[in-house]
Amino acid sequence: MSLVDFDQPDLVKYPKFQHAIDNALVASLEAGDALFIPSMWWHHVEGLTDFNVLITHWWRNSSAFMGKPDNALDLAILSLRNLPYEQRQAWKAIFEHYVFDHNEEDIQHIPNHAQGCLTLPMPELEARKLRAKLLEQLKR
Repeated sequence: MSLVDFDQPDLVKYPKFQHAIDNALVASLEAGDALFIPSMWWHHVEGLTDFNVLITHWWRNSSAFMGKPDNALDLAILSLRNLPYEQRQAWKAIFEHYVFDHNEEDIQHIPNHAQGCLTLPMPELEARKLRAKLLEQLKR
């Protein structure tokens, strides 16, 4: 979310906004037009008439039974953000290992039947078990 007034940006208060302006792409759409924005691109939308319709559809290249990434962010904010800095850094390393840098070689030493939710790709049954566990824990 940006607090910058795009019509009159305060570059003293928001000096990094100039970098966004320098790298911006602008598209003006007419009635019936559609714009495809690649996943995870930052964007700004401005309606220039009294009546505008904006439909946003977020997609991903994973099965419908998998969790949505924004749910993970919400849960991480709830669970981790208020921890002391040192604990957040430890969790960051755990996320790096198990989520962002995870690859099949990391779990080769674990027997296939014991890999559970670490299996790549995660089987639907494991995803459903993990979802059920999370739902139960979030009820508390």
